[in-house]
Amino acid sequence: MDDKTVKQILSNINFARGELVEDNYILAFKQITEIAVKAMSPGVNDPGTAINAIDYLTELFSLRMQKRDSGVLVHEGNAYVKIAVVNFEELMYNVMASLRTYCKHDPIIVQKLIWMLGYLKEQSPFDEGYTEMIEKELDLLLKEAKEAFDSATDVKKVAEASKNI
Repeated sequence: MDDKTVKQILSNINFARGELVEDNYILAFKQITEIAVKAMSPGVNDPGTAINAIDYLTELFSLRMQKRDSGVLVHEGNAYVKIAVVNFEELMYNVMASLRTYCKHDPIIVQKLIWMLGYLKEQSPFDEGYTEMIEKELDLLLKEAKEAFDSATDVKKVAEASKNI
């Protein structure tokens, strides 16, 4: 490539030690998940904030479901640049693993997560594999929540909530 082309390519690459959401949308998932997890910690105990965070995550996942898992820049039918992206399965797992770990003891939060996953299942994804991943996460959430609950009533309510999706 000539120097002009190389300079144009390099002008579109951003290397930084800091983390900015406008440069990396995955960071938004990470930060909002951390807010939800911290809100559910015993010292904070703020399920309302966790619910709000889950609402934001629901919208972010809904938008992410419209994107493909590969980043290839094509011009006039030729692929020129391949960009590494976090695939949907990895993103969903990372978010849900944290939420399951720290929120599975709270039946209201578990019901909210069930609602989120049910809502996402109803979306039109770019790739049908996204819906399969959501179903796997839902099954895992239900299994872990049932094991974490002390109350039969909580188990029943969560089971009822999962039947509605």
